[in-house]
Amino acid sequence: MYTYVSALAREKGSNSAWGVVDISTMPLYQVYSTYSDIKAVVTNPVLAGDLTVDFADLPDTLRILSITFPEWLVSIGNKTLPTTTGTIVNATSTVKHRDAWYWGFDIKPANHTKHPDVELLHDEQIDLYLTKTGVDPLQLQQNCIATVNGLTHRMSSSVDGTFILDGCRSGRIAKDNQVGLLDFSALGTIETVSLSSSMRINPVDQLPGSDSLYLNVGQPLMGKTVFLSFAGYFFALSDVYQIVGEQTLKLNTRLMNLPARYYESKEYVDWSKVYVPDSIVPESLGVAEFFSDTTLNAMLDMPQSFLVLLDATDVQVTYQTLDNAQLPGVYYAYGETPVAPVVVDLGRLPEYMPVKEMDVYVIKFNGYFKRYPQRELVTMTDLTVMENQFKTPHENQYSNARMMLIQK
Repeated sequence: MYTYVSALAREKGSNSAWGVVDISTMPLYQVYSTYSDIKAVVTNPVLAGDLTVDFADLPDTLRILSITFPEWLVSIGNKTLPTTTGTIVNATSTVKHRDAWYWGFDIKPANHTKHPDVELLHDEQIDLYLTKTGVDPLQLQQNCIATVNGLTHRMSSSVDGTFILDGCRSGRIAKDNQVGLLDFSALGTIETVSLSSSMRINPVDQLPGSDSLYLNVGQPLMGKTVFLSFAGYFFALSDVYQIVGEQTLKLNTRLMNLPARYYESKEYVDWSKVYVPDSIVPESLGVAEFFSDTTLNAMLDMPQSFLVLLDATDVQVTYQTLDNAQLPGVYYAYGETPVAPVVVDLGRLPEYMPVKEMDVYVIKFNGYFKRYPQRELVTMTDLTVMENQFKTPHENQYSNARMMLIQK
């Protein structure tokens, strides 16, 4: 006869995490209505050691029973349960941030349309080329996406190395060469799918693009975890996008605060083929033109706009606020060594290396000021032209920074 020992479960909800729970006194119907996934540790005097039983393998009839799980174990007597040997561990796997330079990659300007050893003219140096002895480039592409100065970029690999698409051009615009990698390998393998204006569909007549965009991405989206990079900003299980069909994605552009992201990201990536402001007032933004189909389509066509399809489900995303040291670009983290990506304000993922000092980890990165322009005091519908003027109180403040924990 089996005896109940302990249990781990996930509360119902897309962002719920595994945790230790006590189901010894809960009616089974309540256990099933409270938790989406349940695994229990049991023992049996006939069998050696602890055993784990997954509730997904138990009969569906348990869902309506008013007895407890220990009482049910008594009721089945010596019947055999589907179990695995060993005790379940309350452990999670996490997407890791890695600084590409510190990780030992050789990085040089390149062009993915040419052999990496070809000598290139300055204008031909569009991408970055990553190599490292012992690292399989194709495996790297299945595990990672890249960041360049905090904005996400797609990667494309050959048998010899990995290209970060548009990475060199981005570095030249930012006048900085910070390169990072988001490593999904602990959760599963990934596939990236470029977004493009040709994917747009119009299931709702006369729906303005400033509200939402519908895309047929040509790939099955169900049974996977989908992440979005839009114009270089990474969204993880965010309300700015929804899966609304087997291959259909809805982008809620009204929730993206695209003007603010444009003003920030134009210092980091190339907007020259997407939106060009008035040359006389270069900090102004024509609202109608910016949210026109032409501009929105060009945003979709940017090298920094793509999907990340992870071959895993039951992924959850949580955030931990970093303490601001009130010093330029310096933040504190406590506990275990920080490994997750850091998110700053609008969503940049700055590259960093944690340094242990006494009982804290010090995290330093660039781009640590948040600016509060006048345009943030009014809604988009109140304006025909936005201006990036900074005349509000407290124009510059230190950015808010959080660890983004993508876990399974």
